[in-house]
Amino acid sequence: MHRGEVTMADTSPASHRPPPICRPVTVPWHPDRGVGAAGRLGVIVLASDEVSEAALRAMVPGDELAFYVSRIANANPTTPENLRRMAPGITDAMRLLLPDDRIDALIYACTSGAMAIGELGVRQRVAAVRPDIPVVTPGSAVVAASCALGAESVALLTPYVDEVNTVVRAWLEAEGVAIVSLTRFGILSDSDMAKVPPQALYDAALEADHARADAVAILCTALRAWPVIEPLEARLNKPVVTSHQAMLWHALRLAGLPMRARGLGRLAHCELKP
Repeated sequence: MHRGEVTMADTSPASHRPPPICRPVTVPWHPDRGVGAAGRLGVIVLASDEVSEAALRAMVPGDELAFYVSRIANANPTTPENLRRMAPGITDAMRLLLPDDRIDALIYACTSGAMAIGELGVRQRVAAVRPDIPVVTPGSAVVAASCALGAESVALLTPYVDEVNTVVRAWLEAEGVAIVSLTRFGILSDSDMAKVPPQALYDAALEADHARADAVAILCTALRAWPVIEPLEARLNKPVVTSHQAMLWHALRLAGLPMRARGLGRLAHCELKP
């Protein structure tokens, strides 16, 4: 072929082909419940969240329980002001979650964000789209988990800076959870929070524990805390509550779904209390 020459595709063979055979399916079949036969949980995570999807899937292997995830715009650094700015995006993120199909519960997966916005604010924005489903935040889940475990006081470990910890502490105490100690990493970016190794969380939780604490709480959905729950409980001989563990447990309990999860520690055996 010389440069500049154009060849035309030969379509003549196609014109002599017989038309395809088109026919309906005749074998008998019936629709099943689709993906997530044991339950379907909607999850709203931050646009920058690197951890929550992996955490939930690690605690619930297999495909009987399905997670459907939508993301919401957020900004670093993690400050109370930036956390509150996420509020208007909750409704838009909710609209993208199976708009015409079943969701058994909705998890808003940002611990400090839900506390800064306020539990009512999160629920109202979800209800604007789906008023018919339970709404779980890490904060409400931690309170419910603490109650179920009989833990009136906690030793708190967070990745946050002081101004965010002030919001978290005030919110938990207003809900009846006494904070006997607060240990922090002092990290501003949730991307950096996601880089804290589980071993560092384990060691820091040992440091954070207090004799007067009924439980240790490791809070933030940017932290990879799920692998250390059961090792810490064995070492400390007290319950350990984390954001991902508590919100998964709470969502399953509120939706009346089977507790098909692993690595939840003592909480897995607890029922919701009024």
